[in-house]
Amino acid sequence: MAVSFADRIHALSGFDANSTNDTDTGEDFDEMAASWMTAAAKDVIGLLPPALLERCGKVSSANANYTNGTGVEAENKVISVIRTRNIEGTPQFDNPGDVFVCRQIPHHMSFKSIDPDSLQYATETDPVWYYDHASGGDNSVLIKVLPTSTIAVAKVVAIDYPIFTAGDTETYDVVQKSIITNFPDEAENLVVIKASIYAAEYMAAIEEDVEVYIPIVSNLKKDFLDGVYTLQAGKIPLPKTKKAE
Repeated sequence: MAVSFADRIHALSGFDANSTNDTDTGEDFDEMAASWMTAAAKDVIGLLPPALLERCGKVSSANANYTNGTGVEAENKVISVIRTRNIEGTPQFDNPGDVFVCRQIPHHMSFKSIDPDSLQYATETDPVWYYDHASGGDNSVLIKVLPTSTIAVAKVVAIDYPIFTAGDTETYDVVQKSIITNFPDEAENLVVIKASIYAAEYMAAIEEDVEVYIPIVSNLKKDFLDGVYTLQAGKIPLPKTKKAE
């Protein structure tokens, strides 16, 4: 039987990530473990090489708002953008001749996208996309795809950051799950180690026997850095987490 995230954190740090009791700071143990896993996943995603980063992506539904000039709110980091031609009827994303990769341009060059004499000029066969910081409401940032159209549509692949929970049987339940979906297997162990670092640091801060946890934190940080190096170098696979006794 696969070992849950909570059990792995407990084994690595001594923090009882399965417990629903209150910690010294008031939160439940399992809920704190879930929050650390969420933070750890985001940390690790930020360190992934491009080939692995793409495996954390989620494609949007085709949305005409990307190309009609209005724009769509940018929730997470964008990996890639594609756009169809201005085809009457239903645009076909499965027809290679009708789909083109959009190149990103900086916002301050977006005005050049309508200048035929500029290298930033956007065409149907050479579309562009950019973050629009000016027109988003409530300080939001929008993704816009050019050239504008009421017919063409675009798809955006963006990072799908996992949000972990505790004791609810959902996809990212730290107490019952052992696999991070839509995430590279090679990097999964790093998320658990990073969450265990947070847990051990917490224990060191609240326990009287600080000297017990300082070596644990130090060893976990070394394991994490070694794992990051191995992952980015792409030399050998990361070791699997040992099962709790």
